[in-house]
Amino acid sequence: MTDVTLNGEPLPKLRPYHVLVTGFGPFSRYTVNPSWLAVKSLHNAILKVDVPTPGDHALVVDTDARLTATREIHITALQVPVTYDAVLSIVPGLHARPPVLPPTSDPFFPPRSPPPDGYDLFFHVGVIGRGALRMERVGHKFGYNMKDATATLAPIVRVSREESNPPPETQRSEVARLRDARDYSVESPVDGNDTPKRGFGKGYESFPEEIYTEVDVEKLVQHLKKCGVQVSFSPTFRP
Repeated sequence: MTDVTLNGEPLPKLRPYHVLVTGFGPFSRYTVNPSWLAVKSLHNAILKVDVPTPGDHALVVDTDARLTATREIHITALQVPVTYDAVLSIVPGLHARPPVLPPTSDPFFPPRSPPPDGYDLFFHVGVIGRGALRMERVGHKFGYNMKDATATLAPIVRVSREESNPPPETQRSEVARLRDARDYSVESPVDGNDTPKRGFGKGYESFPEEIYTEVDVEKLVQHLKKCGVQVSFSPTFRP
């Protein structure tokens, strides 16, 4: 089956869609992070999917009356250490054009040359608590008061008056829960005061306090549920 134009010529080949999937490295009592186990087998995988044909559909004759073409999805998997230093130094390069990937010495995960124009989609996978798969819709600039794998806290950030608002109740509740959890070490208030503002400071001054994904997460969750996957929305919080 081949999609052709009225002149009998094949449709132009669609450019590949590039996806970067990240998992985290070891932390606490986990020598291998479950998030990395979940994504590492996707490294250098190529999926082929049928997508609507671009351009003027009137100029297309499909042998099976389907106006679709095949697009390749190239997936790169990357393990990110569970340290604030690593995240702050690695992640900005992933979003550059062309992207800058950290070096790897693992022969089982040879690097793929990053796409010159950048990745089309980033999918970050992490571990937090038990239960169903949870989809996050928002990333936070502040509120990172959990110690990393080296027992180090995120940098303290000097904030403007507009950014000095107290955290929402959902965030406070989640911090309290994690503070009592076995695998997480969360900074405690000092002398009854709020914990310091920690997170993304220098170089992120122009960024808003919250950034929402452009992915239709609600639609994605509904689709996954129809496929039999146990999934829910995550609280809009990242400690």
